[in-house]
Order: sequence, then C-alpha cells, then structure tokens
Amino acid sequence: MRALDGPFLKPGRGFFLFLAMNLPNFTGNWIFDREASTLEISPPDSSIFNIVHREPQFHLERTHRIGDVSDTFSIDLTTDGTEVKFIRDETEVHARMFWENETLAFYSELRKGDQQGSNNVRYRLTNGGKSFIAEEVVSFGAHRHKNVWVFNKVSGEDP
Repeated sequence: MRALDGPFLKPGRGFFLFLAMNLPNFTGNWIFDREASTLEISPPDSSIFNIVHREPQFHLERTHRIGDVSDTFSIDLTTDGTEVKFIRDETEVHARMFWENETLAFYSELRKGDQQGSNNVRYRLTNGGKSFIAEEVVSFGAHRHKNVWVFNKVSGEDP
C-alpha cells in the first residue's frame, strides 16, 4: 500500500494554514448574556470578553463588574497545548489551551499555599458564530461549581 503524500498531508506552513482555516475563530468583543447562562455562583452585573484569536495565538481579556468594582484579567496562550505559568492574586497558575475537535479547551492547575485545584473551561461557538458558550468547572478550596456562561458578539470578525 502506497503512503499518501499530497501537499496537505505533509506538516508545514500550508498544512497548518489549512487546519487553521477550518477551526472556529473566537475573535471579537463579547457581552455576557445573564438570562441564557446557568451559573452556580452569583453572576456579575456585567462581563465583557475581548478576544484576539490568530491561530495558534489566543489573547483573552475579560472584565467582570459587580457594583462599582471591576476585575480585569488577561492571558496570552497558544492553542497547541503549550503551558504558561503565572501568579494571580497570590495563586500560582499553570494553564494551557488546545483543540478538542471544534471545541477550544482551557485547563489550568491552581496552587495557593497548601490548596490545590483546577479551573477548566471548554469554549464553543454557537448561533452561527454570534454567541459562544463557556462551560466552566472550578474546584479550588471552598469553590466547587459548574457554570455555563453565554456571551453574545457585539463586534469583531465574522467566523
């Protein structure tokens, strides 16, 4: 049996460009949809995600607002599973992102003192790319919850 050796089967720039063209693109400005979400935590008054996704680079900046207090977090990842390490609010975070078919998976391990846990999120586009769903599972210290966050696109590239 002869091995296949077409131009899209050899790893290289064209091969990965072909793969990236078939993956969802999360680029855009996204607003939290409280009514469509199912949270086991108290929801923020508002939440905005700003995402720049240029496969394999993924930049996320999110701001949650509760009353007059806002909390902004940003992270730069690659979607190839490469781990990034950082400290946030005295918590050591080891995070990575990778594809599971058309779902983008974010896995993180958390350590603060003698506490260890995780925050894992699976992102997928819905509604023709006009919404995304983030299915989050958190297990860290007293925090144990599952959330389904829904965000609607307000601007950005079309998928």
